[in-house]
Amino acid sequence: MVIFNLWAVPVVIVILVILHFAERFFPQLAGQPIISWTTGITAIVVGGISDLLGLKARLFFLPIWLLGVAIVCLQIGWPGTVLLIVVAIAGIAWIFRSGKKKEVEDWEKAQQELMRSTSPPAGASEVEFWEWVKARLYLPIWMKFTPQLCEHNLCVLQVIKTSESPLTEEENAKISTLDNFLMRGKVASKPLEIEPELQKAVTDVIDKRVRKAIADPRPAVPPPIA
Repeated sequence: MVIFNLWAVPVVIVILVILHFAERFFPQLAGQPIISWTTGITAIVVGGISDLLGLKARLFFLPIWLLGVAIVCLQIGWPGTVLLIVVAIAGIAWIFRSGKKKEVEDWEKAQQELMRSTSPPAGASEVEFWEWVKARLYLPIWMKFTPQLCEHNLCVLQVIKTSESPLTEEENAKISTLDNFLMRGKVASKPLEIEPELQKAVTDVIDKRVRKAIADPRPAVPPPIA
């Protein structure tokens, strides 16, 4: 199971490099028990700066700066434990709000992209076709699937189904499952919540097709059948 994202790798390397130089040039910061403070503060500073720069480094699914806060709090004793719990709750609430806000922004962007072009450009390559799909198919985590959102995604799936870019039997089954879900959501009395497994399955199909098209360029995909 993956417990970190790609941004965590360079951020953790920077933290380790700083700790290495601290041990070499400032040995008083690398001895026990001060090393825990040094590690925690370094993680807070480097992780915080990376988040501000848009490099959302995550380790064990948590921001690295939050892990640094945890390390520092644990050195304080029980007051630190209480502070850690408060910070963790505030951090989770912030992540939740930020995630919902970003999804609203991404949803608006996906709608604009579909209004700008309701089908891939004529003569689009395999890469361009699947990147077009990826930019417009919108499967949120926090937002519920309103009839409008379902209709939007159904339009994108229709382009996939009517194009001449062949799907494997497994890919077609996953796309069809999503299509059925969206059809239900389109007429449901209240917005539906997507199943994470379904969302991941379809997202993986799109990502895999993009990677495959980049690695093995093919002739242009014929436009959807009218």
